[in-house]
Amino acid sequence: MHGVVTVTLLLACAMVQADDVTLRASIQTRVEAIGAGETIMVGDTALASRILLPAFYAQRNYAPAWVNPESVDQLLAAAESIELDGLNPADYHLDNIRQYREHLRTAAVFDPVQTAEFDLLLTDSLVRLGYHLSFGITLRNKHPTKICWVGLRKTFNSISRKPLTFHHSKFQRQKR
Repeated sequence: MHGVVTVTLLLACAMVQADDVTLRASIQTRVEAIGAGETIMVGDTALASRILLPAFYAQRNYAPAWVNPESVDQLLAAAESIELDGLNPADYHLDNIRQYREHLRTAAVFDPVQTAEFDLLLTDSLVRLGYHLSFGITLRNKHPTKICWVGLRKTFNSISRKPLTFHHSKFQRQKR
């Protein structure tokens, strides 16, 4: 009886290792494609991070980053509340992340390819979120010649260089 249990455990460990190798290989293939200038689609989302994402995964030897479900919850909460900072939550792949998460939760078997895509999608979302909060994002408003920068550090109108403030999620020129 112990022999059967031992063989079963060895087979299970071999399957987990094979899945880990496939998962890393899937991440590496996509990351290297991004580095080569290719557009990588995850669902209906194009991954936008061309520098940080490849460097991040290369440094990790292409290991998945999002192994803790609480980290995913925290990212989703941050992206969902980003509107309070004047940014659009939809810019951070929320619908696609939710779809992938639900699919992976309910899948009958572990899918390393879709898990790799989910991991890359989450990382791209975090990079975009951090970038927009640090450096701002351009928003085209009603006037196509005006571009407003929004972010925590930079909030100004690029045409007039007058600072902008926000009030009830709408931007107003700051009075001097």
